[in-house]
Amino acid sequence: MYLDSFSNFVLKIKEKTKLSSDFDNDLIPSERSKSFNNFKSKSYKRASVIIFCFQDNSGNISFPLIKRQLYDGAHSGQISLPGGKKDKKDKNLWETAKRELNEELGVRISSIKKLKKFKNLYIPPSNFLVTPFLAYTKKSPDFIINKREVAELIIVKLDDLILLNKVHKIVTNSYLNNVKVPGYKINKNFIWGATAMILKEFKHILILSED
Repeated sequence: MYLDSFSNFVLKIKEKTKLSSDFDNDLIPSERSKSFNNFKSKSYKRASVIIFCFQDNSGNISFPLIKRQLYDGAHSGQISLPGGKKDKKDKNLWETAKRELNEELGVRISSIKKLKKFKNLYIPPSNFLVTPFLAYTKKSPDFIINKREVAELIIVKLDDLILLNKVHKIVTNSYLNNVKVPGYKINKNFIWGATAMILKEFKHILILSED
């Protein structure tokens, strides 16, 4: 992906506000497809996540993923974007996304600039309707990992994201038993479910921005 400057990246992403009509998110797990659009009849919880782009000291535009700590919950130990449940004190879901990024990775809220909001995504296993945001900062952040919530910080370059292809893996967890699901593999990490679906949408927008 050729980008002559970080400012150029920001400008191009701002211009690409909609997905193309031929976009097909093929990273939706088959067992989830039936309930994917049936959330409106349910009493769901609200949450948000954030794709937080920055330019490192080598000029690479990247964003963080996190590996969650093990806990008693549907997404224990999974790879995800920074984010979480909307708190009563949060004015809106954008405030939630910034707060969670600060709490999990120590990023200063004042440095976060919003680029755009992606499509809401319903997650049946935890009954959350998640709003993804794309944001950036002009300086490479000093990440401070909250070890109570984050087991590992994973930095992904946009150039590497563009080159990822769909793979499959057999998954067993609290709500799946030996089920084959689609996703992306980044080094030793398998990214699937909501995180993979959001990254597929982001990847598609990145490709559009190259035109």
